[in-house]
Amino acid sequence: PRGRKVLFLVFKGTSHMLDLLADASILPNYAPFVRCFGDNTSFVHQGAYHGIEQTVIRYTDELLEVLKAEQEAGVNELIVAGHSLGGMYAKAFALEVFLQTKGTSGFRLLLSESGRLRRTLSRIWRLVTGQPQPAALLAQNPLVRGMRCVTFGAPSICGAYPHGTGVRPDLVSFMRERSVSYVHEGDPSPRAWSHLDIEELVLALARRRLPLFLKR
Repeated sequence: PRGRKVLFLVFKGTSHMLDLLADASILPNYAPFVRCFGDNTSFVHQGAYHGIEQTVIRYTDELLEVLKAEQEAGVNELIVAGHSLGGMYAKAFALEVFLQTKGTSGFRLLLSESGRLRRTLSRIWRLVTGQPQPAALLAQNPLVRGMRCVTFGAPSICGAYPHGTGVRPDLVSFMRERSVSYVHEGDPSPRAWSHLDIEELVLALARRRLPLFLKR
């Protein structure tokens, strides 16, 4: 559109064998929510979130260089997008922005043990490197803080335990304001995790496979 310059950060869907490991890493990861909010009921898909964690650690410097150059060229919007697994990565990127922005604006439970540990680790990181941790550093960029997320055929990555419990209202509000997901009417993949009790699924698989393993 006239007057707008947009930068797209696009994540690819499953295309390598290692991507299958990310797809299959369905164990709920509660740690990000515990660290930021002391919330032990909300979780994120382990494979998708781990992929973004490693991307941020490895490529923050390169991403910041690109963002700086694009801002100087007049870019004023960042859209993070992806299809299928790539869409899960895009959502995980948006989640990390949510955690970083909300976690530093008064929502983090500062009196929790996890909050104290995170602050201690952050201080150590800053003392050693002279700058914030990679995710916090990236989230300080105006384009990243104002990012929007667009996904295609991507499964949900967040949930809450027990199954059927609503996702955090502040996260729901953030994603509704910042994201849009396109889903084909007959595509079961995007609905996979939202219609399953993941922990019960893992336990059921373990109960089925463990006896076979022990017989070997």
